[in-house]
Amino acid sequence: MRNTILAFALLLCACMAVAQQDPIHAPTVAQCQADQRLWASQINDGSKDWAHSANNVSAVTLVAWGNELVVCEAVDPDNQDYAKTLRYTHSVISDRMNDFIQRHGMSGQFFAEDKAGKR
Repeated sequence: MRNTILAFALLLCACMAVAQQDPIHAPTVAQCQADQRLWASQINDGSKDWAHSANNVSAVTLVAWGNELVVCEAVDPDNQDYAKTLRYTHSVISDRMNDFIQRHGMSGQFFAEDKAGKR
């Protein structure tokens, strides 16, 4: 199980590294606003179960979106919609990681290691 956790953590880090390599130049305010509106509509379709409305979006894509949203917050600091959409992307990824832990029966190991201070 430890190898599974390690492999998952390495995959997540690799996804984040790949996603961070893409933007060479900061996006424009117009591009940021258009992307945020599109992504928010794909993540939150208005249903009460918003976390599952993003099932057609991969975790790698969500990480890439999150990275651009962070840049957009700097490009267009008065727009609070970026932070809201970023929270949604983080929540979806977090829910999926939790589901992964549950599916693989790793909850006990997670809590034991956390109690031991491994963070």
